Amino acid sequence: MNDKHHGPHCAGSCEGAAYQIEIERLRAENKALRKQLAVARRDYEVMNKIREGLEQAQTVPSGWQLVPVEPTEQMIEATEDVIDCPVSMYYAMLAAAPKPGGGA
Repeated sequence: MNDKHHGPHCAGSCEGAAYQIEIERLRAENKALRKQLAVARRDYEVMNKIREGLEQAQTVPSGWQLVPVEPTEQMIEATEDVIDCPVSMYYAMLAAAPKPGGGA
């Protein structure tokens, strides 16, 4: 007889024990993966809230327009046809200002 088994009657119980050990290992692995999934879901929710906050922070209020800090050449040229009216010059510059995303 070999030193692992004491006869044919022992082989089934040894395999059963090995299966039980594997089942317990898989249960532990499953538990660990479930914990990781829960953390990932929480992180996903937090990231979505951050993204939503950033989107709201970047929204330009109605009636407002983003413009460069320094006027562009096109903005300056847009005022050339306006004669002595600062408000009209202002509107001409706004109309000529580049739009976010590269639109004109």
